[in-house]
Amino acid sequence: MASRSQMRPKPAAQKRAVIRDAVWYCADNGKHLAPRGEYDIESNESGVGLCSCADSNRFTLSFDAFVQHVNEGRITLIAANNSRKL
Repeated sequence: MASRSQMRPKPAAQKRAVIRDAVWYCADNGKHLAPRGEYDIESNESGVGLCSCADSNRFTLSFDAFVQHVNEGRITLIAANNSRKL
């Protein structure tokens, strides 16, 4: 059994997702289609924030909308080690 000094918490892995199909979001200036591609995921008070790795485009989906898009296959979650998709 490992001693307590050897048991260190692992650093938190960056959470990522891939938008594979049409995902719409609302902003101050209307409705927008999110570009397909890889996004960093951030949870916040108003929902799930997504930030594009390619162009720093940021938007937020409600938690319910995010889960629905994942269930419908529009958004795919990427495993922490990036070796396979969940």
